[in-house]
Amino acid sequence: MKPTNIVLLAFNSQLNHLVNGKKLSDGLSVVVQIGHTLWVANDETISLERLTLSEAESTHEGIEHRQFSLNDYLRLPMPPAANSKDLDEADLEGLAYEDGYLWLIG
Repeated sequence: MKPTNIVLLAFNSQLNHLVNGKKLSDGLSVVVQIGHTLWVANDETISLERLTLSEAESTHEGIEHRQFSLNDYLRLPMPPAANSKDLDEADLEGLAYEDGYLWLIG
């Protein structure tokens, strides 16, 4: 890939909607790049988002958005809301990758 500091993020339109008309993409709090993958989080959710980097003419694009619920991988202090419209949050503020592990702080 060519060096650039511009990355256009393309979120899945169905996963991009949060409660109260908010959008996942409008509240990103953290990002970490691992190879050709970006891991991002919105601090008002309980998920991590993965986007695959592809090269466009003068920018990079983050495409193929997949969402990973933290409840599927971690025992969180609060169980997920019974109603998916209710917004739980992990307040994620930090991501790092080291020795094959993705670390997060919330």
